[in-house]
Amino acid sequence: MICKRPAFRHGFLVYQEAVVRGDLDMEQQSAGEQSLAAEGIQSYCVVPLVAMGNSIGTFTVWSESKNRYSQADAELLQEIANQVALAIANMNPTKRSQR
Repeated sequence: MICKRPAFRHGFLVYQEAVVRGDLDMEQQSAGEQSLAAEGIQSYCVVPLVAMGNSIGTFTVWSESKNRYSQADAELLQEIANQVALAIANMNPTKRSQR
């Protein structure tokens, strides 16, 4: 599901939902998105990294093209992010046991 809440208020971390913006010229909801647009970023997709029910970060892709990311892209990126989060979660105990 794509989150419609403001992205730069960390909605993707709290609600653990993907955020997709297709046209930052028209969809800016925060100062952060204004900064991205000023840098030439036109669209992005942010998905949460969730390990054991906890948000531990985000996985983000940006584009200088408008409407670059779709619901299908968000779903694929979420699957990738899930694997990355699992790898991070599995890495932490390993590092502790090697000390």
